[in-house]
Amino acid sequence: MAKLNGVHTVNMVDGDITKISYLGDTYEMVEGGRGDVKLGDVVLNNDYAEDAPAGEYFEVVSGGFSGFTVIDNAGDIHGNILHQCTIFRKVGPPESHATIGGDPQVGDKIRITRTVMAGSDYEIGDVLTVQYIYPDNDVRVEENRRLILRSEFEIIGRNSDSPSTDERIDSLETRVTALEEGAEDSGEDEVIVDISESKYSPRDVVRGDSGALYVLYQRCPENDYAGEGIAWRANESYFGWIGEDQIEKVSDEITSATPKIGDKVIVVREIASSGEYAVGDVLTVEEVVGDSGIHVKDLGVGLLSSEFKVVEIAPDAPTFEVGEYAKFTRDEHEHSEGDVVLIMDDDGADSLPLRIEKVNGESYGYANRSALVTATDAEVAEAKQEFSPKFSVGDYAKVIGDTYHDDIDEGTIVKIVAGTDDDGDYEIQLLDKSDYDFAPASSLEKLSEKEAKFAKIGRKVDEYKVGDIVIVEVTVDHYGSPVGSIIELIDTRDDRDGIFKYRKESGSVRLVDYKYIELVTPVEHRFDK
Repeated sequence: MAKLNGVHTVNMVDGDITKISYLGDTYEMVEGGRGDVKLGDVVLNNDYAEDAPAGEYFEVVSGGFSGFTVIDNAGDIHGNILHQCTIFRKVGPPESHATIGGDPQVGDKIRITRTVMAGSDYEIGDVLTVQYIYPDNDVRVEENRRLILRSEFEIIGRNSDSPSTDERIDSLETRVTALEEGAEDSGEDEVIVDISESKYSPRDVVRGDSGALYVLYQRCPENDYAGEGIAWRANESYFGWIGEDQIEKVSDEITSATPKIGDKVIVVREIASSGEYAVGDVLTVEEVVGDSGIHVKDLGVGLLSSEFKVVEIAPDAPTFEVGEYAKFTRDEHEHSEGDVVLIMDDDGADSLPLRIEKVNGESYGYANRSALVTATDAEVAEAKQEFSPKFSVGDYAKVIGDTYHDDIDEGTIVKIVAGTDDDGDYEIQLLDKSDYDFAPASSLEKLSEKEAKFAKIGRKVDEYKVGDIVIVEVTVDHYGSPVGSIIELIDTRDDRDGIFKYRKESGSVRLVDYKYIELVTPVEHRFDK
């Protein structure tokens, strides 16, 4: 900020000022140099400096290489003044300030009376300086460039150098008149831009020629004559500008719309942000929190209703009948795109989630209607087929994936001893009953009837033993027993694996390959053995 006005000398000793008052507070001189200043100190410049004459007072603010500086009369950082100054520091409890009514003005001193979303930037009792005023009289302050709500402060001091509204209007009219006269005198065909005719206001949302969205921040009059119309800065940036000939306002019908899930919004001010979002960011509404604000899916944070405006209205979310099947069009919570669910409850409110249930009825949850579309009959049938029981109690299976306790190896043959639990896992048991575990259907491979038959007796498929009773499936030659004959394997052929001997009814011994027989009764289950 520039020099301080309204500083009064309270006490002098041998010609040196030792005590001053400013805005009702008393400041006493403290010994020290630049390294001893603190935020909020008032310093007296003792030597000439550009844009900071000797004898003027300035307030110490944050900034500069050492962490503190002052702002000279040109509005620039001027830390060198701290090398040639007398330091005054506020003493005693703050005196009672008379508050000033009306709207804040640039340069006003304000005192924080409450904090809404201050974080560590300011506290109740802090005295700050108005740098910029928003249309609804919220302000940005010089000390930390933080936005402060009008409800958070009272005005306790007015900078006498700040022009009144009437003075600013008079100055504007004088400038426009001078420009008009200058154009007539020069005879040049100069375009005079009358900013009083601007059709925009700060915090209006506009769309540029490229389709990009901007939030108008403040006028940029130095660029009014660059050929692009009245100039504005956008998105609370001091860099760059945009002309009114390059933009078009997003209609009030859209920006004033009540947000709903799926809408696009633009940040127009930062109150609750801790750096997650900035003015100008375009985000998507994930959840509406009554009248107080929204949650956005892009960042997973909430925005207050005063921090955003709607810029794109999403199509109306579909409605569903209870008992209807729907399909997810995107991943949401524990559900994946393509999942089919059953609608269990729908009150018709766009802002409230639907109660849903898996098609197998095992569990339920909630979903935003904007994430769902009506499922086709084919999609429902496929989903039901996927969730249909894959195993029954008593079935045999081979482990092909992870189990719950992870202590049964892949490739192990197990028996299904219980149906699915709430997690959809089957209880499985080793064939010798020495251990059990739980596994989802995806970790199990159902065995065929033949595989199951051998698994029950603890054998590999086509593992035969002497004493087994088998049935002949194929007759190789006319010397063998006919198909369907029941025979007993009485011995093996030593020189050929899988070849067994059996005795025909005639008493002759013949050979049979394991590939041509089927197990009827294993030797372990014969009562005559």
